[in-house]
Amino acid sequence: MGLDKQTKTTILIKGALKGSQKAFSDLMELYWDDIIKTLKSKSAPEYILEDIALISFTKAFEKLESFNSEYTFKTWMSVIANNTLIDYYRKKKSSTISIDEVFIDNSGNEFTMDFKSETLSPEEELIDNQEMDEVKGIINLLPENYSVILKLRYLSSLSYKEISDKLNIPISNVKVRMMRARKLLVEYIEQNSELRN
Repeated sequence: MGLDKQTKTTILIKGALKGSQKAFSDLMELYWDDIIKTLKSKSAPEYILEDIALISFTKAFEKLESFNSEYTFKTWMSVIANNTLIDYYRKKKSSTISIDEVFIDNSGNEFTMDFKSETLSPEEELIDNQEMDEVKGIINLLPENYSVILKLRYLSSLSYKEISDKLNIPISNVKVRMMRARKLLVEYIEQNSELRN
């Protein structure tokens, strides 16, 4: 007879707090479908479900010591996932404005934005390509098992399941590697930007 979900959760949280990577992985696997369902219930677009879930688990694991056992882990994770989704929408919303919006400058004069075409100028395209080349270069600096997973997800746009099939590894390994790869990528980018400043 197996353990119930709550007992497994308690054991896995204790292991994760002691630094067990397997406990982290097992905890994520135990609640992955629940968090995907939560995000779907909030009408999260299909194409971001896995990434929002992964970011949510990353945030949760970074703050695992603050988990209050008076609540269920699923409830705690659902709140984190919901907040992560809200953050995603806020960032997305703040990067768009209405083409009809009227603005007021420092002198009190009204003006509207003069929008350019969707195509980039040759200079902007060069800068955009250089930034993408820089990120690709940083991805190539990561250990191969992490760089491959990032390339498949973000450059080839494969789902976690497709990555699992392509690499012939369990989907739980894909999730854990993706979490670690994203963390390493952010660290490399931050180090690279500090060196340039």
